[in-house]
Amino acid sequence: MLRKSLLCVMAIAVSACAGPISFSGQFDPSLATVQTNGGNGWFDASGAPISVTLWGSDSGQDTQIITLVTWNITTPESNLWFRWFYETWDEDGPFYDPAGYYLNGSYVQLTNDSGPNSQHGLVIITSLSPGDVFGFYVDATDDCCGGAQISISAIPEPATWTFLALGSVALLVRRKLTSRARS
Repeated sequence: MLRKSLLCVMAIAVSACAGPISFSGQFDPSLATVQTNGGNGWFDASGAPISVTLWGSDSGQDTQIITLVTWNITTPESNLWFRWFYETWDEDGPFYDPAGYYLNGSYVQLTNDSGPNSQHGLVIITSLSPGDVFGFYVDATDDCCGGAQISISAIPEPATWTFLALGSVALLVRRKLTSRARS
């Protein structure tokens, strides 16, 4: 009886889950606009739909070059969650290669200029509307001395985390029941 109850709870949780936000649908990499602005930065979508990576320029031009990838929002998006992982190889650290996200003409820096060469964090954007332009950037302010990259990873929505927690609880209960039955 308990086993059937646990299976019912898990089935309800699965049907309530919308699934993880990913680089698919309106965020499919094939729909992205990539701007390298004359530098040698690039956009790597080989990890999609789970992650994408944006590499900043490091062509030795000794000028500011922003590498930018954007999507035009076509349907409303609320509570967009993503993790970001940043790494720079610039000999002067992250100050010369800041990175972050882009929204409607504004650059929002995620990296800490005086922080370590490896940084990471979590961002929650509460609302994107049709017509918004959203994306990610790496700003090579000196375009030399070592490049930088930012990887963006999709993470599951809260409902998915709930499902995973319920599944873990169900496995623990099953383990206890199985061990009691053996005793």
